[in-house]
Amino acid sequence: MRVSSSSGNFNDKRTECTNYQSSATLAVITSSVINRWYYEFIRAWGSVDRSYFIGAMKTHNGYPFYQYYWFWYVDSSLLSYTNWMSGQPDNSAGYENANHMLYDQNGKWNDIADYQSSYGLCQYNPVDLTPTPSPTFAPTIFCPSGYTPVSGLSGCYKYQSTPMNWFEAEKSCNIAGGHLTSITSSSEDNGLYQYYVVALNYYDFWIGGNDISSDGRWSWIDGSSWSYTNWRTGEPSSYIYVELCVNGLQSSGYFGWADSSCAIEKPSLCKYAGGGLVSSPGRHIENSIFCFVNF
Repeated sequence: MRVSSSSGNFNDKRTECTNYQSSATLAVITSSVINRWYYEFIRAWGSVDRSYFIGAMKTHNGYPFYQYYWFWYVDSSLLSYTNWMSGQPDNSAGYENANHMLYDQNGKWNDIADYQSSYGLCQYNPVDLTPTPSPTFAPTIFCPSGYTPVSGLSGCYKYQSTPMNWFEAEKSCNIAGGHLTSITSSSEDNGLYQYYVVALNYYDFWIGGNDISSDGRWSWIDGSSWSYTNWRTGEPSSYIYVELCVNGLQSSGYFGWADSSCAIEKPSLCKYAGGGLVSSPGRHIENSIFCFVNF
């Protein structure tokens, strides 16, 4: 994927994509997941005051647009997924037959005339590229807004400092696309301990463990396997059968888990449910479907 550094009309940006690579096109977006990938990319490498042409166009029968159809110009297929802003498309300029993604509207779409000016958002086919040596630098994690990568771990995390009960904390994590964190290995446990407890001095916060559904049968709220534990000595205590939720505690330099009443208000730690996308200093973001590049 590539974002242009200069603005132009729709045909300018379409040509710019093919000049970069013969099979490249303006972006084709067929699902909310792909739309999120593109939006996170322009958040990372774009500019808040810009919009970006994507590959959707409008055709029509009759005037003024009694019938019209939005399609992807690359293969003339009709749009099966859309992410229009509220009230769009509205054809306000009288002949808005192109489409652009807006940075400042969280990746929502708006119709625009093809002769108007915008930036370009290109996608290309990685198989057409000349192979290059693998980078020698270590990859980092590209996380959604509000989430932070933790060194040595593959996930994205967010500390919520506002005290909430366990259920409110989980709901707050859900809003940003995550859950209260699961901890499924000693390396993840130690990585979170080093970052949040040692470096930032956060402790006694909610994590995603619970035995709400069946007393004594512990599970993670995000569905991860309950295959690793780090209970403190004497825990879980299940005190008077109301301690159904798990929090992480630090005591005398030791970080471990304890069960507590879910109604107690504590800070909390979220993990992004979708995981991070791998990003390198060379501005590549790779996943199983696309290889994105920006120059």
